[in-house]
Amino acid sequence: MLQSKKNKSGKLFFIIKLFLALLALWFVYLKIINHESSGDYLNQMQTALRQPGSVTLFISVFLLMFLNWFTEAIKWKFMIDKIESVTTGRALEAVFSGITISFFTPNRIGEYAGRVFHLTKGKRMQATLITVIENSSQLLVTILSGSIASIVFMQEYMEISPWIFQLMRILFILLSILSFILFFNIDLFEKIFQRFITTDYWKKIIHVFSLYTTGDLFKVFLLSVGRYAVFSLQFYLLLRAYGSYFSLGDGLLMIAMTFFVMSVVPTFTFAEIGIRSAVSAFFFGKLTADVLPVLNAAFSLWLINLALPALLGAIFIFNFRLEKNGK
Repeated sequence: MLQSKKNKSGKLFFIIKLFLALLALWFVYLKIINHESSGDYLNQMQTALRQPGSVTLFISVFLLMFLNWFTEAIKWKFMIDKIESVTTGRALEAVFSGITISFFTPNRIGEYAGRVFHLTKGKRMQATLITVIENSSQLLVTILSGSIASIVFMQEYMEISPWIFQLMRILFILLSILSFILFFNIDLFEKIFQRFITTDYWKKIIHVFSLYTTGDLFKVFLLSVGRYAVFSLQFYLLLRAYGSYFSLGDGLLMIAMTFFVMSVVPTFTFAEIGIRSAVSAFFFGKLTADVLPVLNAAFSLWLINLALPALLGAIFIFNFRLEKNGK
């Protein structure tokens, strides 16, 4: 009887994995088809590929995609090893699966489930919270760079009164300082939550806030800085590939503004490209009247950094583990 129940649950879990994989593939397909029919994207890419040096730029962006997600996998592995040792390969599978599941969940919430179901021990709630902490390191980098970019952007491209500019500059500086302090003192969250939690089960879960030293968090922060540099460079190279020759300083400024705004806008991953394109067009519109190359670069970045990894993740979803070993 017990074996029969296990077989049934195993079959049900396989059907769920198959459904999730097919759903992600369908969303990717729809988004590409809709974008192609509305913007003639493939023809524009072919035109870009005929330009001198553009093939090298596209190949570089594609290769940087692997560096981008490999860095994320190393970062997650470093964090998750505190509760369960995983191989780099398993971490990569978890990261790609997370991208796939995040396609149809708001603000990429499904990314957490996509990762923790690759773990074997019964510590998935702790793993989810650790993933939140790990992702917050990337958010911290986005906030820091975005705050600096916002101050420069207001000074150079916005006509506002001096007192409003000074007020906004102070607010962005305070936001950066507060975010930095909170991340490097995450053990404070355990002390705060302990005031409201009485059960041992949840006390064990929130204990993950105290697992990391300042040195650990600094390593994760540096990896996040490196990853931010990678996908910012990808965006800039794509702009060059499509014929937008902004200076490195102007390009990185608008890229930082785009990522900063995107970090605070609630969205679904499959709908993110539309919002990212609109945000990119707004900021780069300050530099050029021709935003079509910017829109193409934004879509290509989405295609390379999210759609393609989501297709890989659809394969790794079948490595999800329903069973739990250990307590």
